[in-house]
Amino acid sequence: MSRFNIVHAVVLTLLLHVTAVQHVDAQETTGSHLKGVTSVAVHVDTGAAPSVSMSQLETALEQRLREAGITVMPDQAPRVYGTQGRLFAKVMVLRRLGESQCTLAIQTRLYGSVVLAGSSERAEAITWENERFVIISTSEIDTQVRENLNFLIDDFARAYRAANLK
Repeated sequence: MSRFNIVHAVVLTLLLHVTAVQHVDAQETTGSHLKGVTSVAVHVDTGAAPSVSMSQLETALEQRLREAGITVMPDQAPRVYGTQGRLFAKVMVLRRLGESQCTLAIQTRLYGSVVLAGSSERAEAITWENERFVIISTSEIDTQVRENLNFLIDDFARAYRAANLK
């Protein structure tokens, strides 16, 4: 293994460790911010992943959320503060030319209504987030994007159900 590959592996490992630690902290402190959210609007940004269809991913994520018992609504303007969240999924494929592997980075964030500290004004802020970094074969980009997005959406659905027990 070349020195560059070793450095690349070490950096990726450190990123994954930091992400995992942030994930635990985020889940402990932000789960309560999902309480009272009655529906979500879904948006997908595939950025540098041209082989993956944004509209197909949005449809698949919306279906998965519905199957988990979460109401999916179209984005409203003006938004209903306090009850509707906006779930964004960002997919990035970082490729290195001449190699059969690449890094897949997927981030999910829920933007929701919050009350600003020290006032009664409402604003929109990130109220839940999670992400994954994985090394994948370039021949499996579409499959891996879907599998990893499903994992993150399932994680969101568990946190949502826990915060909104009926």
